[in-house]
Amino acid sequence: MSWTEISKLLMVHPETARLICKRARENAPGEKTTRDLYTALEGQKRPGKPEIIPPESQVSTRLKEVALQDQEHREKKWVDIADEVGIVASRTTIERVMHNQHHLGRFNSIVKPPLDRKNKEKRLELVDRAIGIPANCWIFSDECFIEVNAQSKNRHGRITRPVGSNPYDYAHHRVKEPAGAKFMIWSCISFGYRGPLFIWEKETNEERQFYDDIVNRENNEKKERQITQQRLATQPGTEEYRILSDINEHIKQLDQASPLPSSRSRQKRRAE
Repeated sequence: MSWTEISKLLMVHPETARLICKRARENAPGEKTTRDLYTALEGQKRPGKPEIIPPESQVSTRLKEVALQDQEHREKKWVDIADEVGIVASRTTIERVMHNQHHLGRFNSIVKPPLDRKNKEKRLELVDRAIGIPANCWIFSDECFIEVNAQSKNRHGRITRPVGSNPYDYAHHRVKEPAGAKFMIWSCISFGYRGPLFIWEKETNEERQFYDDIVNRENNEKKERQITQQRLATQPGTEEYRILSDINEHIKQLDQASPLPSSRSRQKRRAE
């Protein structure tokens, strides 16, 4: 095969192809085949532009230390970290150092702790205790917030953490500065109530005192009714006594049910 044919395969000038083979023979004089010659040539180090921030250098180490220093620095952008350290380099260079040398990344921040087994069991126990409560005493509610003219679409921002690390180890609730207008939409499911929807407006001090008086009066009336019902619940033949007996029987059946996910027996329940 001529140098012209080799140059066409390598897509280089014929003289360049000749120099490649010559240098390959000099680096591996005992090799006989062209493939082995090219393999030997490929394994040689080539001169190139030195890195601006070499691996394991003091500057590179300082970048990592500052980026992971505390929550405030983990929320900062890498270009801001470089400015704080005093490094003059492009954004892509800083990102390459963080990715390739330190295996760091920018990820969405986590603001809630994980729902571990212990927390799950607490919620199951709460549900078990609430089974005997009448449905008309419960209100299931939820709410969400809508912001107008907010500064960022990403509410909680991004943080720096090692690639592959547990995101819950870096969970942090950040208090966001108010921006624009903020609305809360609240809804609930209650027994026998069909509306109308309630729109909350901030009340005055006089209105707050007025509603506090109403709540206190209702609480006092409810407390008196509860005392009366507790007294009647101890007297056989009353409706309160029958309801309490049914609740106690239902609780006995629950105490004999399957254990919690951790195989721990359920806590004994008593009617109140």
